Amino acid sequence: MPDSITKTQRLLDLVAYLAGRRFPAAVDEIIEAVPSYGRQAWVEGTETERQSLRRKFEREESEWSQINKPVTAGACAGSPLERAAQRNRGGT
Repeated sequence: MPDSITKTQRLLDLVAYLAGRRFPAAVDEIIEAVPSYGRQAWVEGTETERQSLRRKFEREESEWSQINKPVTAGACAGSPLERAAQRNRGGT
């Protein structure tokens, strides 16, 4: 395996993590749970390292939004969050 993790690997890891969730996850949870974001630096690193990881995540989150695939964990069908999302999209 290469020494550095590619953006593609991080995004695939992120999709795998979010696919297994039933409720939204905070950025902190995602960075800590998805190994390719640098869990050790997040947990044991300096505040500067944590801010760097957060910015990396936010840049990639922005890229997903630009291709019309926002990075959010989906709410369960029929849940209050899903019903609110439907209302916001103009559904009933």
